[in-house]
Amino acid sequence: MARMQPSMASASTAARSPLASCSSPWPGRVSTVTITWTKWQPKGAVAALVQHEVPGSSLPQLVVADTRLGLGQLGALNRAAFDKPVAAITGSSGKTTVKEMLASILRTRGPVLATRGNLNNDFGAPLTLLELAPHHTAAVIELGASRIGEIAYTVGLTQPQVVIINNAGTAHVGEFGGPEKIVEAKGEILEGLGQDGVAVLNLDDKAFGIWKQRAGHHPVITFALANADADFHATDIRHDERGCPGFELRSPLGNARVQLNLLGTHNVSNALAAAAAAQAFGVTLEGIVEGLDAVQPVKGRTVVHMAPTGVRVIDDSYNANPTSMCAAVDILAGFSGRTVLVLGDIGELGQWAEEGHRQVGAYARGKVAALYAVGPMMAEAVKAFGTGAHHFANQADLIDAVRVEQANNTTILIKGFAQRCDGKRRGGLVRFQRGETLMLLLLAEYLQQFYKGFAVFQYLTLRGILGVLTALSLALWLGPG
Repeated sequence: MARMQPSMASASTAARSPLASCSSPWPGRVSTVTITWTKWQPKGAVAALVQHEVPGSSLPQLVVADTRLGLGQLGALNRAAFDKPVAAITGSSGKTTVKEMLASILRTRGPVLATRGNLNNDFGAPLTLLELAPHHTAAVIELGASRIGEIAYTVGLTQPQVVIINNAGTAHVGEFGGPEKIVEAKGEILEGLGQDGVAVLNLDDKAFGIWKQRAGHHPVITFALANADADFHATDIRHDERGCPGFELRSPLGNARVQLNLLGTHNVSNALAAAAAAQAFGVTLEGIVEGLDAVQPVKGRTVVHMAPTGVRVIDDSYNANPTSMCAAVDILAGFSGRTVLVLGDIGELGQWAEEGHRQVGAYARGKVAALYAVGPMMAEAVKAFGTGAHHFANQADLIDAVRVEQANNTTILIKGFAQRCDGKRRGGLVRFQRGETLMLLLLAEYLQQFYKGFAVFQYLTLRGILGVLTALSLALWLGPG
């Protein structure tokens, strides 16, 4: 950020700042973050964005009505100065993978800025936009939401030329108030398209018709896993010895063979979404194939680790919702030998919690050999799974039980949900706890001891870490409120 002039410190009311004119997607709610930010000046802080002037500070201060909206406007100003391709991606599941895939494709043409981790909310999106720099040739921005209006706000800051809606599932359904609200919220990304913008939509999704209508006059490029009516679809899907799918990419650009380095057939659909968006930006078929072939697994997302004992552990601990858990079941079911599914409760499902967990258990029944689960809601999954399922009152008991799973050619897939401590934002910041994913951390510690020489991730969720990083970044901007 450019250094502000000291004269800004003389502003004593929000009305003196143009940033104060922002409209909030959450009317009546004003950020009330209190951070002792003076300690950040020696570490490079050049100014403070505050809600009232802080006497005695040597930092230049810009006073605004709401520091969160001020952060958003700063991100939007930096985006407005960027005159190269920008894509925005949303969806209930797979959006982070699509983001990484599209960024990899676009990197065949030069440096690309992509959202780090899942910094995809009303804090993370502007922080990402502030990283845009002249050397970037494109940007890929992930937009998430837990309520109506959030994507409408962040896509307004992002101003993409191409948008992707990967799907609409049941992630955070309790916070949205119903599946139909999720469809509505994801569709908000279409409102951010300019006159010449292009929408990339999933022809396989039940909400396709709703989104296509909402796209209005904008061109729509479609993708689907196997539907030949889609512009981008796949044929001849085959898995290599690692369990990673390869497929024949069918597109208006021509046909080509693609080999992914990611587990799961669902990632073929993600690759098709990225390929469709890349075409909208003018990338050649050769560039699309090169970019997809180069994509590597993201930490915590179906990363495979092998123990000397022959036990395979799949780290899918990044996050979870019913749709992604069912996709994880499909991945696990593709391995030979004994297959073991280890799960923790899914949060933010509201009144759909019992049904969502039952669906996971029923879907896994007959596909995998055993289910180990912890958390009160996972009791529903265990009942639906039936014989071979085990429910535990706490993580420690679960870990003790998994001790027996040491036979050669056993595959263990671990998946959990990263949840907020109370479902609310405190002081304008989302504070994450590990929740049931603490089970993953404990299980990893156990595996490190049990399987000597086993290289395994620390299963502290990336989402929790990113919550801390977001808070530290915001200390450069937020003043006492």
